[in-house]
Amino acid sequence: VSQSRYGAYLFNGGYTPYLEEQRRWLEKLYHDAGDAATEEYDAIPKAENKNSIFKASQFIRIPKSEIPTSWDVLGRFWDFAATDEDTSYYTSGLLLGIKNKKKYILDWKYCRKNAGDSEDFYLKITREDGKGVISAFEEEPGSSSIKYTAHLKRQLPGFVVKGLKPEGSKVTRALPCSRAAKDGEYYIVDCEWTDTFLKTIQRYEGQKEPLVTDLVDSLSGAHNTFTRKINYLLQS
Repeated sequence: VSQSRYGAYLFNGGYTPYLEEQRRWLEKLYHDAGDAATEEYDAIPKAENKNSIFKASQFIRIPKSEIPTSWDVLGRFWDFAATDEDTSYYTSGLLLGIKNKKKYILDWKYCRKNAGDSEDFYLKITREDGKGVISAFEEEPGSSSIKYTAHLKRQLPGFVVKGLKPEGSKVTRALPCSRAAKDGEYYIVDCEWTDTFLKTIQRYEGQKEPLVTDLVDSLSGAHNTFTRKINYLLQS
C-alpha cells in the first residue's frame, strides 16, 4: 500500500493508516477498478485467473515494526529440489511465525542448485535462523529419504529437525492455508521479496510449475505442520 498513489498521499502527508484501514481501501479499490487497479494504482497485484487457489490481496502486508516479538510457534518449512537446470524446480524455505492463531510470513528463501549446493544452502539458512526455529521438510517415502533426514540432523546438533511424509495431493495440502488466508489470518512482512511472493503465489491453480509449486509446497507445508503437528515436532 505504501507504494500506491493512496499510500504516497498518506505517507507524504505524515499520516500512517491503520492496517484495517489499508485493507478496506484495497478492497474498495479492487471493487471499483477491478484488475486495472494493478497498473493504475501500483497496488497489490490482482490475480487475473479466477482459478487461482491463492489471492495476493488476502495476505495482509505489514511493516517490520509490527511483527510480534514472541511466538507461539516459529518454524521454517522446506521443499527440496536437487538440480540446477533452467527448467528445474527450486529449493524453497518459508519462515512462519504463529501468534494467537494469526500467521506471519516472515521470510522466504529459495535457490535453484544441484544437490550438494542445495544442502549447503539449507544448512546455512537453518544455522542463521538459530536453534529456536523449528526446521521441517517434506520427506518422500523410502529408506533413502529417512537416511537423508538422519544425515541432516547430524549436521545440526541441538536443532529441532523433522522430516514429514506428505499427506494427500499438493492441492489438498494447499487448501487449509488458502482458507486461512481468505479468512484474514495471514500477514506478510513488507520487504524486498514480498512482491515476488505475491505474484508467484497467485499463479497457482494446481499445476506443476517451477517456483510456483515450490512456494506453495513450502507455504502449505508450513501451515499444516506448524498449526497441526507441533506436539510431534517437539518430541525428542
